[in-house]
Amino acid sequence: MRPFLLFILYGLAIGIAAAAPYEIPPNCKSLECPSYDVVDSQNEFEIRHYRSPVWMSTQPIRTTSYTVGSNEGFTT
Repeated sequence: MRPFLLFILYGLAIGIAAAAPYEIPPNCKSLECPSYDVVDSQNEFEIRHYRSPVWMSTQPIRTTSYTVGSNEGFTT
């Protein structure tokens, strides 16, 4: 019974986190922009707290062709 209850609670927590809306900051317009919370705001500046980033990397693409490089960059 206990593992089942933990499974249900875990599922609810994941569902609530996924449903939380992300507000696009007005300065991002159509660009991809990191999410942040405004800690303090004054007339000419804001103090922001950025969430932890996720870094990814891949092996170097050894070609000078844009088409070949684009294809290699998205395959494993």
